[in-house]
Amino acid sequence: MHKYLIFLGMLSLLACASHEGDKQVVSKVIYQVVVAKNGEVESVEILETDIQNPCLLAKLGERLSKVKFNKSSEKTTFNYPIEFVGPFGLNNDGTKC
Repeated sequence: MHKYLIFLGMLSLLACASHEGDKQVVSKVIYQVVVAKNGEVESVEILETDIQNPCLLAKLGERLSKVKFNKSSEKTTFNYPIEFVGPFGLNNDGTKC
């Protein structure tokens, strides 16, 4: 499971690509991820967000749904926050990703 957490961490790093030194959080989304016993993602839902770009939110959710975790004896649910830091240049008008 650790290598997948590294992947998720890399996703966060991409989201945080901004000017160095500017640590002001601009936007945030929190996904709830449910992983089945076989390691496949069962569902990805947005719990909270202030991002007004449905295309971006859908692409992030789609990426999370493709992660393959190790098999487990039980279904696992966790929350995964992604923060966009600094002047990332998000289009919050919902027209572009």
